[in-house]
Amino acid sequence: SGNDYTSVYIAPGTYTLESGSINLTATGTKIIEGHPNAKLVFSSTNVAINTNYYPALYYTGKPDSQEYKMTNVIIDVTGMNATSSNVYATGFYNCINMLNCYATSKSTGTKDWQAAYGYYSCSCLINCQGAASGANNGNAYTFASCSYLTNCIADETIYPATYDSKADIIPYASCSYLTNCQAKATDGYELTRGYFGCNYLTG
Repeated sequence: SGNDYTSVYIAPGTYTLESGSINLTATGTKIIEGHPNAKLVFSSTNVAINTNYYPALYYTGKPDSQEYKMTNVIIDVTGMNATSSNVYATGFYNCINMLNCYATSKSTGTKDWQAAYGYYSCSCLINCQGAASGANNGNAYTFASCSYLTNCIADETIYPATYDSKADIIPYASCSYLTNCQAKATDGYELTRGYFGCNYLTG
């Protein structure tokens, strides 16, 4: 009984989840295909993974099968429901085999060091883009701890006016196996580096 969410299609339009996140492990979702004019907006992610991360779309453990894939999935994280410091608004978490996806993630909390991640611990990304914006000295990472990225773009210049001077602005952090990936960042903050702690970059 119940609905089958193994394969999901996102029709054109903007869909807003006012509070909450989507646990793709719990829904059993393996394939998500979005229309290029479809967007998912997460106004207040409220599920903590590994204590600190508040993701929008996530798997509790990274899948290891080629059956899993995402195409044209566009998400916008506009805030998170967290009342402590050192927490991170996150777009995609533990996702794999991603094509033409886009993530913007913005922390809006009032506590210190509330960072933002577009993609965290994702693998096998092609033509994916995004941006992130931290709050109250919180760092901004578009791609972090991701691997096997091709033709991806991290554009941290989208949110330049929101940062405190103590924030770290890092488009790619601790990523590996990057091919023809671009980084855009705005100078003038505590640390601005296109690729920080990354390995195996070509192109």
